[in-house]
Amino acid sequence: MNETSHSLEYEAFIEEARHVVEARFGHTGTTGEVPRLLLRHGTVRMARDMARGIRPCQVKMPDVSGLQYGDFAPLDPLALLRDEVKLPSLPAVVAELRDVLSSPNSSAADVARVISRDAGLSAFLLRMVNSAFYSFPSRIDTVSRAVALVGRQQLSTLALGVMVIGAMRDLPVAHLDLSLFWQHSIACAVVAGQLAEAAGMEEPERFFVAGLLHDIGRLAVFSLLPDRAAAILSMCSDYGMPAQDAELRVLGFDHATLGGMLLRKWNFPMSLVFSTLHHHVPERSVRHVEPAVVHVADVVVKGLGIGVSGMHQLPGFKEDAWQRLGVSVAVLEQLIDGLEERLRDTSSLLLE
Repeated sequence: MNETSHSLEYEAFIEEARHVVEARFGHTGTTGEVPRLLLRHGTVRMARDMARGIRPCQVKMPDVSGLQYGDFAPLDPLALLRDEVKLPSLPAVVAELRDVLSSPNSSAADVARVISRDAGLSAFLLRMVNSAFYSFPSRIDTVSRAVALVGRQQLSTLALGVMVIGAMRDLPVAHLDLSLFWQHSIACAVVAGQLAEAAGMEEPERFFVAGLLHDIGRLAVFSLLPDRAAAILSMCSDYGMPAQDAELRVLGFDHATLGGMLLRKWNFPMSLVFSTLHHHVPERSVRHVEPAVVHVADVVVKGLGIGVSGMHQLPGFKEDAWQRLGVSVAVLEQLIDGLEERLRDTSSLLLE
């Protein structure tokens, strides 16, 4: 095939990719610097995949024949979390970490001692601190040294996040591809951490974990309520409805509310609770900036088409959240350009 043919073939891929990617922005629109940037990068990313023979992933729609959306009465999310026993329990080390962190007399040595009791957690955190995430000049071989270098609060926050992943990564769910779900969540974690770092915010670890856990409520919905999850997917597909609106119609609440309540039930830090609860409505969190960072990260990842957390379409983009970060579009573009390698490294760490 000559150079002209190659060029024409790639142009055809670009055109097809643009059509698919533009459909993601149905609720967001493509006006504004950030949506335009995401549209351009998302199109190039998809066209490149098409040229390699990789077709766009599709959300597999469940069979909802005979289903009447009005059949579902509103649920009480508090009662759901109180009564349901299908969600896995978190390891005991999580409660021990929370106790140590809440004690004014605890030290870095106390945190290291609790973490060291769990061999899997210790191994993960040591891999993390020796990765490009921190880029320390020399190798860190002990948990106590890791805590001293990274900080007791920061390393404990990472520990909480990885414990949730470990408990729920193989959760049996219907109508949701867990591999794509975790791709989306990990990508949000990476982008949120990098955005926070670019904005000069302290403790990028908490933004990383906030991104990692932001859709935990959606995972709970698909696990605990498969029939209602099927109805939500169908309603989004049939009527072009935003997922949050369909959830309100079918459940009486949305996944962000359930996720925030779940993290509160587990006594997680309030910054993580609010980043989950308000990641679609960051304007409701005046005291916490995490929801704004996670909101932008979520839109970036969906715009680029990395993974799937339920539906492909972007949530409505809140320009005020982007302005609150104070990051330039040029910095965001640099972040996107280096995302593939960072995402590959982080995924191997979290899912090993």
